[in-house]
Amino acid sequence: LVKFIFPNEHFVFLHDTPSKSLFNRDARTFSSGCICVENPSELAELSLADRPEWTGEKIAAVVEGEKTQTVHLTEPIPVLLLYWTAFPGKAGICNFREDVYDRDPAVLDALGDEFSLRERHIEQR
Repeated sequence: LVKFIFPNEHFVFLHDTPSKSLFNRDARTFSSGCICVENPSELAELSLADRPEWTGEKIAAVVEGEKTQTVHLTEPIPVLLLYWTAFPGKAGICNFREDVYDRDPAVLDALGDEFSLRERHIEQR
């Protein structure tokens, strides 16, 4: 019902989903190239904060309506997409995830250091 389009060469965009239960899963590769937003109404409100006419109630009314409406931002918002297969977790424990897009080899080559997954405890979910 809500889609956030931002300039990019791959036509990737952010959108809501009727499958809210998927946000409870660790594996999040369910969308085909786009990114599901857990709280799209909240993101819309934050994105339109400088437009007082776009209240939470007005956004909800448009979303619930039958007519598609495009709203342009006054100022662009930077969108940064990060793909991490290793990240710090609670108590400083490093978490590792499957490299579903096979990007780790290029990153490791760029780092120029030896790294062996066999030497690490890998937590896959």
